[in-house]
Amino acid sequence: MSAPVPVPGYQSPQPKQNGYGVAALVLGIVAIPLMLLCFLGVPCSIFALMFGAIGMKRAERGQADNGGMAKAGFILGIIGIGLLLAWIALFVIIGLTGTASK
Repeated sequence: MSAPVPVPGYQSPQPKQNGYGVAALVLGIVAIPLMLLCFLGVPCSIFALMFGAIGMKRAERGQADNGGMAKAGFILGIIGIGLLLAWIALFVIIGLTGTASK
């Protein structure tokens, strides 16, 4: 038997590159509890934002088919940054009011 002959003009479809959307969603999910427990969620939130933006752009161009997953990761990254700002505001308020009395 001989090897199959490729049909001229036919190109096999390129596989979709969904890594950025998946990474954004996973990092966004991990960022929320880490932000509530400690500030380890900051890098996770930042990377979720970056990977989510890249994943959404790839989905718009047709290179990926998980735009919703990338968008969800992007939104969770925004929520993580919002939690960071809430923590900072809480510490500033506590510092300004002063909990020690004379």
